[in-house]
Amino acid sequence: MVPAGFAHGFSTLEPDKRVAYKVSDVWVPDVERAIRWDDPALAIDWQLPPGGPTLSGKDAVAPLFADQPDLF
Repeated sequence: MVPAGFAHGFSTLEPDKRVAYKVSDVWVPDVERAIRWDDPALAIDWQLPPGGPTLSGKDAVAPLFADQPDLF
């Protein structure tokens, strides 16, 4: 379980997969945040296939972690 307020991300290792997850409350777009998936400061090894990831529009333009507003 990912605690409320913590960043989380998903990567599948097979093509054409869907990810479903349970949330603790209704979605409120005005408070949603995103962190750039390939932020070099985070150095996450996503083990991506050749050709790279398929991203949502929101994730494709997400800012770096260091550029996030103070969330707390």
